Amino acid sequence: MTVMDSEKSSNLLKAFALLNALQKNLPDGSSIRETFVEEFHKALDCIQRAGFEVDEFRIPADKVTPTLYTDTDKGTVKALSREKFIDRAFLLTRMDYVLGFFSLAMQDPPAKIGFSKTSR
Repeated sequence: MTVMDSEKSSNLLKAFALLNALQKNLPDGSSIRETFVEEFHKALDCIQRAGFEVDEFRIPADKVTPTLYTDTDKGTVKALSREKFIDRAFLLTRMDYVLGFFSLAMQDPPAKIGFSKTSR
């Protein structure tokens, strides 16, 4: 194994460890703080350093938005939060997408995908 192969393997291991940790430790609730998206993107950066194209897995900026809340100090005034949030289901779906894709891609022999012709 060359130093380059070792570095790629290390990046992939770090990425998948981080993705698994994120997936297992996401807080309950329907909205997740932007910091989890940043960590998700760190994992994708590790995968990218290993030589894979990951742009389609990234969370689009328009999916991470402030949330509307009632400012109790000002009565019933609606305001946008300073922090940004993402829909929990959307983030989990992206994590599953990445993990599923690379689980299939790394199988030896490669997984058969699709339909096969059956004889009659």
